[in-house]
Amino acid sequence: MNSVIPSKNGDRRPGSAMQNLTITVSCEPDAQMQACLRELRRTRAVVNVIWPMPTRLSADADVLICDYSVGLDQALPWLPGDAEAALLLVLPQNGVVDDRVVAALAPHAVLQRPVPPTLARLATRTAWSQFRYEQRLRDRIRRLDENLRAIRDVERAKLMIMSEYGVEEDEAYRQLRELAMRNQLTVASVAASMVSRTLMWPPRERPPSDSDERRSLGRHR
Repeated sequence: MNSVIPSKNGDRRPGSAMQNLTITVSCEPDAQMQACLRELRRTRAVVNVIWPMPTRLSADADVLICDYSVGLDQALPWLPGDAEAALLLVLPQNGVVDDRVVAALAPHAVLQRPVPPTLARLATRTAWSQFRYEQRLRDRIRRLDENLRAIRDVERAKLMIMSEYGVEEDEAYRQLRELAMRNQLTVASVAASMVSRTLMWPPRERPPSDSDERRSLGRHR
């Protein structure tokens, strides 16, 4: 049975977990790395090799596989810790590795040469899974931030109405909701516009309150 795998852009792909992934490899293409590339291509991923490493890598890939270097953070197409693709870091077999540099790059998986082809495939899949998990967490945090910002804007907009018209909190919210309905907008968006002063407030005429309606009914009895 085919599984369905979501991509970085939100589409859903049938097949294996790596099918149709776009993988950019910027590693020295020695014989063992060539074997790793063949293994990755067997998964039906689209594998592009860029070597020598450019001064600036492109973010048009699902996974970036890069040789470790001290200046790698300058070549990545994002700020460290704000990845736009899964990053798989390949460490040298013999050489000095600065732990602080590796930590700053925040890779989603790490390999060390010599790299067995099977391990390259598993590490790539792990990096992709970690990146997707990280993206889900970021999306959740973003939605929470938006909700908190909307709550703050609504509270500030209510205070503006209460101060302008001397009404209670419930009445201020009712007027805010009616203003949103008249403009066919959400309460949160109207409140944000009021707070940022992009929506003219107060209107030329004070919106009628419940007390006004009761007084009007009393006069007509």
